[in-house]
Amino acid sequence: MKRMLGKSAANERTDVVGDRVALEPGRYNLCPEMKFFATPPVHGSLANQVVHPADLCFKLSENVSLEEGAMCEPLSVGVHACRRAEVGPETNVLVMGAGPIGLVTMLAARAFGVPRIVIVDVDDNRLTVAKQLVAYGIVKVTTSLKVSTLSWIDQSFIMTM
Repeated sequence: MKRMLGKSAANERTDVVGDRVALEPGRYNLCPEMKFFATPPVHGSLANQVVHPADLCFKLSENVSLEEGAMCEPLSVGVHACRRAEVGPETNVLVMGAGPIGLVTMLAARAFGVPRIVIVDVDDNRLTVAKQLVAYGIVKVTTSLKVSTLSWIDQSFIMTM
């Protein structure tokens, strides 16, 4: 049964019940009690349905797939980082970690016009994906980085204007 947008007598938001939505986790960086889905003791990130505060749910347009919707939050992290760092064609970027957040941050930096993006990780598979996307350079972190690798990173961030 459809109801008007807003709150019912039971104080239950009904405007997104059954809708496909992207979830905003809130301002978790300010909350010492924050718990993420799939991080104990919170379970359910692989469930078909979850309960989440309605004012932190954003309805997906019909032309947005669930996969694209799932990337809204990681992409927003990358775009926010690029905006805060004021990156652009005159800057170079070092991304620490080639997981989902690192990869979309790398893509966001490229969209902002960054010419040289070096990404660092411990996992060869993640670095391969990063290189296939747009990374200018990749660095596999080990317990003993060679001086030549460190020198290459240093030289990668020197741009001549």
